[in-house]
Amino acid sequence: MPRRALGTLALVVLAFTFGGLAHLAQRDLDPLRRSDLATSRTRVMPDPAAVRAAAMGQPTALADLLWVRVTLNFADLVDTRDRDGLPWLSAMLDSVLALDPAWRTPFFYGGSMMRVLDDVDASDRVFQQACQAFPLDPYFPFSLGMNAFLYRKDPATAAAQLTRAAELPGAPAWYRAAAAGFLDEHGQRQAALEYLRLQLEDEEEPAVRAALEDKYKRVLHDELAATLDERKAAWEAQAGQALDDLDALQPLPEDPLGEGWVLAPDGKVRSAVAERREAEKARDEERAMLITGRR
Repeated sequence: MPRRALGTLALVVLAFTFGGLAHLAQRDLDPLRRSDLATSRTRVMPDPAAVRAAAMGQPTALADLLWVRVTLNFADLVDTRDRDGLPWLSAMLDSVLALDPAWRTPFFYGGSMMRVLDDVDASDRVFQQACQAFPLDPYFPFSLGMNAFLYRKDPATAAAQLTRAAELPGAPAWYRAAAAGFLDEHGQRQAALEYLRLQLEDEEEPAVRAALEDKYKRVLHDELAATLDERKAAWEAQAGQALDDLDALQPLPEDPLGEGWVLAPDGKVRSAVAERREAEKARDEERAMLITGRR
């Protein structure tokens, strides 16, 4: 083979060799590069005022673009439950609201998004802004009330917000019934169940539906458990003795949590799932007290 041909062949071999090595190196670096970009994306916190100034007279168009980013990143956070991404998502949502405060959709879905991600403070903030932007829209004070009841265990604030929502023109009739029902625990749970039912009717994202369904089952469990406790008390008053077998209360409703009803050591009727949670909660509180006592 001529010397020139050998040299050409050697160059081709070297080119393919280095090209292959470069490809392998790039393939190994790509995950790191993507990870770094994802990290840096959450570190660059948008400032709503600065974002509005940078819109250059097109705030609505920019709000549309940022809203797409918000919804896509929300879906990612639902899957990963990455708490580090929450502040960035919240700031992006605030930027969308600042860019187009007359757009109801980001208020409507944004508050629910943050609640699904267990950031009730951010959810409340969005709904409070919505109350200012849409003072005649009953949905937003009603949602604040449901946050107070379902996640803050604050029935007084919930009742005040529900009453506020029910008094607005155009409020659904059941809002008024819900506000009135908040005078007792049964009414509170019934209002919460109706609210969650409506949320489920409008929600198509599987992960969000799963979170709403879980909350619905827990509230329904509490309502059924309270009813069973009332039936138990009535049976004991008539029989003149303590109930020790739930078969006496047959037929029992289906347990929403799926494992069946038990008579707990404290005399309450609960799902086996809820009783296990109560036992774990008591154990954790006892451990916390022991640790605090040692200090």
